[in-house]
Amino acid sequence: MKYVPWTRIDCPSVGVVYDAKKHKATAWTAIKQLRWLISIEPLGGNRHHLRLELLKAESAHMDAMRLESGAMRVIERWANELGLTTIKPKKEKQCEQTALLSPPLPSA
Repeated sequence: MKYVPWTRIDCPSVGVVYDAKKHKATAWTAIKQLRWLISIEPLGGNRHHLRLELLKAESAHMDAMRLESGAMRVIERWANELGLTTIKPKKEKQCEQTALLSPPLPSA
């Protein structure tokens, strides 16, 4: 199968991936901000409310990650039907390195 980037596959799930990436980024920003707010909040202050908000933000982040990975699986299946793949093949560096390390076989 020939490799193509997932953005080159024409299917409806591409838009879902873009939306999920956007939601994931905003949720991650909220997580970082809430973690910072919890770290500077004095003991006995508003920490309980901030921790609840942090749980909500982490849940939203995980939902966005699940949505993104599901859409990527759909895109991969769609590409496979076209005889393509969106998974990059591993490079042959390992094979080249072992070939350089092993001595050549004597010809008979």
